[in-house]
Amino acid sequence: MTTALEPRSKSTEMLAKIIDGINRLDDARKDLMDTLPHLEDEEIIQTRMGARALGAWSWVIECGCDAEMMKRVEVKRGRGNKDVDQKGKVAAVNKHAYQCGQQPATIYRNVQIYNTFQNVLIVQNNLLEEKGFYEAALRTDNPPAALEVFAREKDKNVFFSVRDAYREAEKLKQKTFRLSDSTLDKVWDRIQDGCYTADAILKCGECGKNIFDLDADQIKLYMEQLVGSGKAEWRDQGGKTDVGRGGPTELCVPVDLPAGSNYRAYRPTVEYGDDSEEF
Repeated sequence: MTTALEPRSKSTEMLAKIIDGINRLDDARKDLMDTLPHLEDEEIIQTRMGARALGAWSWVIECGCDAEMMKRVEVKRGRGNKDVDQKGKVAAVNKHAYQCGQQPATIYRNVQIYNTFQNVLIVQNNLLEEKGFYEAALRTDNPPAALEVFAREKDKNVFFSVRDAYREAEKLKQKTFRLSDSTLDKVWDRIQDGCYTADAILKCGECGKNIFDLDADQIKLYMEQLVGSGKAEWRDQGGKTDVGRGGPTELCVPVDLPAGSNYRAYRPTVEYGDDSEEF
């Protein structure tokens, strides 16, 4: 019996210390503001940075609390059961939102943020401190990947802002498209014919047309799909470098292509009928 209560006792004790620290900080707020005129420049900067760190991650705790409350509601009702009459989950969320002084939509968004980025949020020294970065990432089809893009941009430019993240999210959404099985088969046909780079596939050497109506990045996504399926693999280009084509160094080739240095990207001769769709 005592063993079963120990974890809860330790958690309660830890929570008490945390809340006591928060209360002490709240009580010391006026004293701290009155002390500012008497601090050295370095001390003021240090105080400001500490306050920023505290404020920047308070929203993470809020999201974690909302997610935990939602989890408990789902355990009681059973995951997947819809609260059509608004007497179960919806009522519980509305009550929780009222108690926290928030709109229910904010609670649902906090839960979504925490459940999507939990592993990132609990890491210390995260570059993306503001909640807006995570909300912007959720606007994309692949939020974790979008967040990685934001982190790279923030690492390169300390002034990369939430507004910049929303612009980047829009760009990522515009780049998102569904892979077509029929187009995948046609890209595979071109690779088997010897077109080992996106640039080689992009246009026919005979007619100069963009026969797929895709850009190079989109064709590379199809290539990645073929590599992932085990049909193709990436190899360094061998043989004479085609300077006129920029000397591509990595080729997407069939896995059963004999190893060697005599293969390189090229555009094969392709015969076209009257219907441009036939290739």
